[in-house]
Amino acid sequence: MPFEKSFQRRLIEDRLVAAIDNAQYEVIPYAELNKMIAGDVQGDDYPTLSNAKKGVERDKARLFMTVRGEGIKLMTAEEQSSIPDDTIVRVRRTTRRGLARMSRVEYDKLTQEQRRYHTTIASAMGAIDLISKKKSVAIIDKHIKSPGPVDLTATLALFQKRDEERKKSMESE
Repeated sequence: MPFEKSFQRRLIEDRLVAAIDNAQYEVIPYAELNKMIAGDVQGDDYPTLSNAKKGVERDKARLFMTVRGEGIKLMTAEEQSSIPDDTIVRVRRTTRRGLARMSRVEYDKLTQEQRRYHTTIASAMGAIDLISKKKSVAIIDKHIKSPGPVDLTATLALFQKRDEERKKSMESE
């Protein structure tokens, strides 16, 4: 049996699509959405709102944001420009928390294979932590000539070069 969206989800999706079609950038109040579906989109019906929002964002290639305590709104281009900053801060914070938790692992009680895997993941997370620092992002930004995809090898080479310079300066001290 194919997946079928609930009536409530379709109502919310229709309202969000109308906001896109009418270039309506004002907040769509939670009260309006609650009345529309005879439910509580901040409570038990939050998954309905969340799934409707994700579906419309995917299908229409537009973005919505939550306005805490008020509702949701179609994002302007200016508001969309903050997504990278918000995302990198969240990624770095999550990575650092993960590394802190991993540092508490009883490493001596792990098997050799578990230790190898633990070290592999810690190294990958350390790289994410390094590359997501403001200073690192500034280094990458300085080397980007035009918008568009960036070669991963070239990006990593920036940090390898920096690491080699750091090692040389430590050796000469």
